[in-house]
Amino acid sequence: MLLRETLRFLSDLDKNNNKDWFEANRTVYEKAKANVTDLVADLLNGIATFDEHVIGIAPSKALFRIHRDVRFSKDKSPYKTNFGARLQPKESQHARAGYYLHIEPGECFVAGGLYMAEPHALSAVRQAIDSDPGRFTTIAESTSFKKMFGELKGDQLKRVPKGYQQDHPMASYLKYKSFLMVRAFGEKEMLEKDFVKNALQYYKGMKPLNDFINEAVSETAEIK
Repeated sequence: MLLRETLRFLSDLDKNNNKDWFEANRTVYEKAKANVTDLVADLLNGIATFDEHVIGIAPSKALFRIHRDVRFSKDKSPYKTNFGARLQPKESQHARAGYYLHIEPGECFVAGGLYMAEPHALSAVRQAIDSDPGRFTTIAESTSFKKMFGELKGDQLKRVPKGYQQDHPMASYLKYKSFLMVRAFGEKEMLEKDFVKNALQYYKGMKPLNDFINEAVSETAEIK
């Protein structure tokens, strides 16, 4: 269960994003991190009941580091003001679809799909959409999908990618560079005892599209 103190820490960090404050409040940070790690463990255990790919993932390893990479950023704030967790094997994060958790005051959500896809993975998914549009639309345009996630999310090209006709019947989907499903949670929802149970319903709803993506990538790899 997510604790209110965890959100309070993130809110305070947002107002005091500097090393001195962070070190003075490191104990509070460690407690917040431990709380999120426990939450991630519960989510991974739940996801494992319908997706074996998450089995064996250490909850502590699923969390992203709180330190920001400021080398190429104008914003030199040293710390992220959120806890993020990748609920999938680290080595496959841009080549396979998986699950994600984001905890940030005012912006909490669960997500799934393929983010910032590697070229070979993106090409494989587009080929699968082209060759089996019926299966893809049955998933992405189903009533249950739209009720859970609305429209498919992700950055898109302005034009249909090379190799496909501009008037392709699946043109709108072929333009995607990431294939994402997102469900926002209010802070009140995040703090409820049933959050894990509720979140797992959405993660399970993401699995059909994740399977479509991962099967496409795997089949292409096997052909090579």
